[in-house]
Amino acid sequence: MKNNNHYIITIVVIVIIQILSNNYLNLGLYLYPALLPFIILKLPFKIRTINSLIIAFCLGLVTDILSNGILGLNAASLTFVGLLRQPLLNISVNQKDIGRNELPNFKMGIYRYMSYLTILYFVYLTVYIGLDMMSFSPISFTLIKIICSLVLNIILCLILEIILYNRENINDRLR
Repeated sequence: MKNNNHYIITIVVIVIIQILSNNYLNLGLYLYPALLPFIILKLPFKIRTINSLIIAFCLGLVTDILSNGILGLNAASLTFVGLLRQPLLNISVNQKDIGRNELPNFKMGIYRYMSYLTILYFVYLTVYIGLDMMSFSPISFTLIKIICSLVLNIILCLILEIILYNRENINDRLR
């Protein structure tokens, strides 16, 4: 029960931080901090694709409604991440090594977890920025924004991972 409460509180706090950053934080043209995909990435292994699609869409829609942005942008981007989450987990993880109730983390292996994190964040940012910048802006500007935002968000995810879940596991893996 304590673990479920911790997870729900984490989701609520991350959604609030995302809404506040969407409304009040401007890091310039090239950086977009996105914490919402972290929630979808950290869903337990037992959550199947249809459930992750519903969770992703609802989280994205709530964020879109409460933010000063384009309605449906987070919902569309997160839904696409929810769609690709389970197939990518099946490729990345040896199912017999990981318990069904666990969350994706560094126990998967640093390379596998970082690949999982990077691919899904790249998908999210490509859909989000692609839909947001659907205009005649140069493709080089769009690619630079995706890459810079990807680096920023991977750093933010690693910080969140350390703070929330794996302080001791990361220290053991890095030694």
